[in-house]
Parts: sequence; structure tokens; C-alpha cells
Amino acid sequence: MNSTSIQDSSALEIILKLHPGQSRLSLVALAKLLDWAEQSIRNAISDGTFPIKSYKDGAHRFFDIRDIAEHLEKKRGEAIQKPKKNKVGRPTKAAQLARTAGV
Repeated sequence: MNSTSIQDSSALEIILKLHPGQSRLSLVALAKLLDWAEQSIRNAISDGTFPIKSYKDGAHRFFDIRDIAEHLEKKRGEAIQKPKKNKVGRPTKAAQLARTAGV
């Protein structure tokens, strides 16, 4: 999968490519996908702050891939590019020269 196809793909398509034939992911698989610690996910679920819905099947917890994809798409939509902050303090020599040159 090259970078162009990843950028054009939805989160659901990417998850399905990574986990073919699966309609749900275990807590362990989700932790790897999100790059979170398993215990952090368990703690967030216990606190009621984990944003992805889950359910238990027997003794194991699972997450529907549609809910995971929806969460990732929402996060992608919320992502913004932060403007570069001006440095605080004394300007560099290059900035001083640029200012005097009228640039």
C-alpha cells in the first residue's frame, strides 16, 4: 500500500486491509491499531471516558470496526494545522537584517 492510496482511503478501508475478514477487533488488536497501552484502554472504559463503544462477548471485550473507523474519521476531521508560533525573546540576526531590509 503506497502513501497515495492511504491518503485516499477511508479509515474503514484501511482497517479492513489491516484486519481482513474481521468485523470486530479485540482490545489487544485495538490497542495495537491505536498505539495505546491495553491497560490505558481498560482504564478509560472503566472511567466511561473511552470514545469508542465496546461490548463483551463472554470474558472478552470487542470493538466494532465501524465504530473504530467512525472515531478515527472524526479525529481526522478535528485535526488542524497549528500555525507556527513566533519565537519569544531576542530576534535572530537574520530576523533583524530582514526587518531593516523591509522584508
